[in-house]
Amino acid sequence: MFPQFAPITAPAGGWSCTIKGTNLPISPTVTCKGVAATVTSTTSTTLTFTTGNGTVGVGDVVVNGGTAFASAFYYLAGMVTAWLADDAPNNGTIINASWLDRISSKAMVPAGSPQWIPNANLGRAYARFDGISQIVQCSTMTWSLGYRAFLAMNQKAYNASGNNYFLGGIPGAGYTAVGQKNTSPEISMYAGASGCTNNNLPLNTYATIGALNNGATSSIWVNGTNITGNDGGQVTDHVGIGGLADGGSGGFFTQIDAGALLFFDTTASGYSDTNTEAAIATAYGGSLNTFPLSGVLFDWVADDALTATWFDRVAGKVLGASGTNFDIHTSVLGTHSGVRFNGTSQGALSATTIVRANPTEVWTVAKIITWTNNNCIWSVTGGSDAVAMGGNGTTPHLGIYAGGAWAGTVSGLTIGSYSIVRAVVNGASSSIGIDANCTSPTTANGGPNPFGGTFYLGEYNSNSYLNCEIAEVLIVDPSASGYSAATLLSALKTRYGL
Repeated sequence: MFPQFAPITAPAGGWSCTIKGTNLPISPTVTCKGVAATVTSTTSTTLTFTTGNGTVGVGDVVVNGGTAFASAFYYLAGMVTAWLADDAPNNGTIINASWLDRISSKAMVPAGSPQWIPNANLGRAYARFDGISQIVQCSTMTWSLGYRAFLAMNQKAYNASGNNYFLGGIPGAGYTAVGQKNTSPEISMYAGASGCTNNNLPLNTYATIGALNNGATSSIWVNGTNITGNDGGQVTDHVGIGGLADGGSGGFFTQIDAGALLFFDTTASGYSDTNTEAAIATAYGGSLNTFPLSGVLFDWVADDALTATWFDRVAGKVLGASGTNFDIHTSVLGTHSGVRFNGTSQGALSATTIVRANPTEVWTVAKIITWTNNNCIWSVTGGSDAVAMGGNGTTPHLGIYAGGAWAGTVSGLTIGSYSIVRAVVNGASSSIGIDANCTSPTTANGGPNPFGGTFYLGEYNSNSYLNCEIAEVLIVDPSASGYSAATLLSALKTRYGL
């Protein structure tokens, strides 16, 4: 009945909920988990009621007494506007009329005929913009200071200009916008000047972008993780999705799919960043940056990978195909994907080198499909130096290779099953832990070679290929303040159900 938002705990006094629709019952009966809710006001288009305390989620509220309606949703505290692509008027493929928000019926007017894509993600519709001329824009929406925007989106491609603004508006003296500044996943918020961030948004990845317009303390989030602050912001109007309808800027259009744009007044009573982020993430997905936890430098997640390009979630480090393109297998760990290497010609390598002082840790969520001695799950090479982790021995044992020899015989692998593996590269004090032993790894007595050079997965320097499948790989600085192997192990176990 109410599919948009997640089960979240009500504040004292319960949730105040608003439903908008058509032909709503004038004298409805409203129940929440079988308990009567208090109806505070009702018209044919708006119904407001208060629930009891506790959690409220999908299917918990039932309204009886009138014609069914499709646009019901929970009102979250502070919500100012809510444009959902599910509501966009269309002829089956094109958004062909004004798209009204669910709070105040503000109209997003389409230009250039954006596509309407039903069931694009998690059963929800998305609007697709071509990056050339397509946009939707609301002439009456003002992005005030203290307002936080949430855009559920998927970046499909980068424009050659590098000006890929997917959300913004235009005041009289300039504009405030959020998007990619360069032809890479660098997110910035522009209001007279750009503040570029780490490369946090790979292509073809469903994510929720949060952007707080608050003057000198404006800030941006990716799926609830704050990635930059103090970028500057200003009051702006004519808010739109897909670009900026500003002839002087050439439009700054971008190729995205957008599922929802919501604005919240963060000063409103009851507003909560945490509750709002959780609700939107549940409705629209986007596991991007569920953690970077302390110490995580690079984080490649197979859910994000294309067959020849794989961006990490923390710094945007790209792994490209080495040899033939790697394969992507979906739903190998619940809903999560795995990148599979065939053991003969498939691998991945970093476009630029990764140089790290010891100690450095590499964590993998992986399974070995076919055991092969001396072949590598990962390796890093710089000149004649090499550090690698892979098969050591004729039976399934993992070791660290450095200084010209394998060291360590750490058992605990089950061929064909996923494991979490922690490899600590630290010269003679190197160690490996598998699953529960990640918190107390076994010394592997690695050689003296440092961690530095081209980073490979599924191979060693275009050789020693391994038939394996990887769901995630992280490079970690264990000396970082707040780093905890136990916390990282718990997060990975929770994410993958291991």
